[in-house]
Amino acid sequence: MSRIRPLAPLAPLLLIALTGCRWLGWLPWVGDDAPDLPAHVALSREALKAIREDDDLSDLCARAAAQTALAHPEAGVAINDIAIAVIDLSRRRGPHLGHHRGFEGIEPGELIALPLGVEAMRQRVEGTVTEHQISTLLSQSLVHGDSPAINTLADLLTNTTSGPTLIGPGLEEFVQGRLLVDRSLQELGLYGICAAHRIGVPTGRELQLAERLTPSSNRMTAADTARLLFLLAAEQMINPHRSGQLLSLMERPLGESTDPILSRLPRDLPDRTLIWGLAGWSDGANHAAWLITFPNGHRIALAVFVEGGSGDAALVREAAEAMIRGL
Repeated sequence: MSRIRPLAPLAPLLLIALTGCRWLGWLPWVGDDAPDLPAHVALSREALKAIREDDDLSDLCARAAAQTALAHPEAGVAINDIAIAVIDLSRRRGPHLGHHRGFEGIEPGELIALPLGVEAMRQRVEGTVTEHQISTLLSQSLVHGDSPAINTLADLLTNTTSGPTLIGPGLEEFVQGRLLVDRSLQELGLYGICAAHRIGVPTGRELQLAERLTPSSNRMTAADTARLLFLLAAEQMINPHRSGQLLSLMERPLGESTDPILSRLPRDLPDRTLIWGLAGWSDGANHAAWLITFPNGHRIALAVFVEGGSGDAALVREAAEAMIRGL
């Protein structure tokens, strides 16, 4: 027995490693004494478990990244500056996932509105926030990608406010409050998203937060971005009504545009194609994610993240177009 005592202090760290938790302040329930899961959590977990990784789809993602980088040498973007994830929802044996750098956390910019929107709907169903509080903020965040609205929504959902530096219990309460959205997503099985920070240069207590947490800014993975869209499409996020409500805010028209969101949408899609999506372009981001339903009923969730370069929307758009041609 004495031989295993030295391992006891490592038990919390081992639990953190096994559960994927990034912050020492929280551990998910494990073991036989875990409480009953809320219905929406159980449904979301089951839906995510049904996704199978597909080597052919991953090869397609890598080829699309390579084609895009080679087509734009002036952008100074290499293949490993591009992350792509796709979930094919129409496979007979269930949804399949392919990715290139799909599980690497990347600064998302305005794309962080997607997980915040999911959390807003969860809190609305639970009665923590009201329709009046979130309706305008969700519209501004998801329809227009408005950064101030996204930051205000984050404050509302975490019951925190930006301001001067804090000390002692006040700072700890602020830090723990900002982790609320991350914990909610981790409960669903989504560990590749950090939504604890505001968009923009941190000051005051936001800078303290950046110094306390790892990562020090928001992060999303292409894979978990596609998974969120998949859950909304499958109506397994919160409930069917709220899933549909979120998607309705992200529905986009086909055609060319200079709008920062619409300019990243794939072009030349068949008539009667339906597309929902949003994008990120601040804090060095050049990303977009879409749920696409083709006229034949084929449906995909697709996320493209581009790091570095000039921020040219064409890089994201053409990577998506390469994926669609391959499919």
